[in-house]
Amino acid sequence: MAVKGAAIAVIIKWDCNFDFDASKCFPTYIFRRLDEKFDIAPGLNFRFAHYYGDSERTLYKAYGIKFLVMAQGRGGKFSIVPLLLNIGSGLGLLAVATILCDIVVLYVLKKKEVYKAIKFESVVENNVNEEGYILCRGKSLISLHVQKGEGNKKKHIGNGNH
Repeated sequence: MAVKGAAIAVIIKWDCNFDFDASKCFPTYIFRRLDEKFDIAPGLNFRFAHYYGDSERTLYKAYGIKFLVMAQGRGGKFSIVPLLLNIGSGLGLLAVATILCDIVVLYVLKKKEVYKAIKFESVVENNVNEEGYILCRGKSLISLHVQKGEGNKKKHIGNGNH
């Protein structure tokens, strides 16, 4: 290489995790020969001339080693903001996918009536029973008690949960 010359690539790779101490981030060096060893003119060489008038010159053929230095790097550090953005985006896409599937199944497909019957359930129920009591279902925040009414006032009862 010293006699014929060469073209050498020096690749410096950094791969660092900045969640840990940055002083422990060391590069790796890769050396690769770019010219062909068994070519007609191996190595790195070039010619140049010094001219002395129109009829004389001195032709120089120079050999050398050419270093091409390339640096590549990658560094990362955990952050909660991109994580939450990715989770939120994923959940949003799942919601959109559900809506699109419902639209296709309920309005486009041939068996849409079958799917509508399965998806939606019709509930026919009166909120007032035969005796004039208004029924409250589920837990309530306040205590509902039986009101003694006069005339056409209705009595309210709860389900016993306070």
